[in-house]
Amino acid sequence: MAIFESRRGSGRNGRGRMRHKGQLLEAALDQATSNIMVAGPDYEICYINPALQKLFRNAEPDLRELLPKFQADDVVGKNIDVFHVRPEHQRAILDGLTRPYTAPIRVGPRHLIVTASPIFGPGGERLGTVTEWQDRTDEVHCEEDVQRVVDAAARGDLRDRVVLEGKQGIFLALGERVNMLLDTLSGIVKRSVTARASWFGWWENSGVGRTPSRVKPRPKQQG
Repeated sequence: MAIFESRRGSGRNGRGRMRHKGQLLEAALDQATSNIMVAGPDYEICYINPALQKLFRNAEPDLRELLPKFQADDVVGKNIDVFHVRPEHQRAILDGLTRPYTAPIRVGPRHLIVTASPIFGPGGERLGTVTEWQDRTDEVHCEEDVQRVVDAAARGDLRDRVVLEGKQGIFLALGERVNMLLDTLSGIVKRSVTARASWFGWWENSGVGRTPSRVKPRPKQQG
C-alpha cells in the first residue's frame, strides 16, 4: 500500500526496508479486529481492512437509507466523500485536522462512531487520513433496553424484563444479571405482601386490639 511506503528511505536498501515495513503494516491491519480505513492526501480510499469490510456488508441496507449509491464491495478507489451527505462540510473538518476527531453517526437503526486521524510524514507533510469505525448499535440498544426496565422498576412495576433474544457476550450477561436482580426483588416483594396479609389475618381472627361492645362496670369497693 503506497501510503505505508511514503516515508523517506535512502537508496535501494532503504526503499526495500520501507516496502517490507509497508507490507508488514498492511498484514497487521488485515488481522486487526478494529475497523480501519485509510485514504490518501486527496481523500481517495486506498485501503479498508477485512473487519471494516464485514461491518459495511452488514450495515449496507441501513447505509443505503442515507447514501443510496453506497456499495459495500466497491469502496476502495472511491473518494471519502461517498460517506457524507454534505462533502464540503466534512472536507473543511478533515483538511484542518491536526489530531484525532470523533463524531457519532446515526444511520437508521445503526449507531456508529467514526474517529478520523491525520497521517503526517517526517517533514510534517500530510500523507493521508486513517479512520476507525465503531458500531455501537448493540451497545446502545442494550442500554435503552436496560434503561426501560430500570425506569419501570423505579415506578414500582417489577414485571418487565430485559429482552435476551439477539444479545451476545457482555450484553447478554448484563441482561441476565438485571433480570436475575428483578426476579429477586419481585420475590422479596411477593413474600412481603404474603406475610403482611397473613399477619393482618391473624390480627383480625385473634381479636387482639378489638374494642369490646359491652364492658362490665367494676364493682365498687366497700369501706
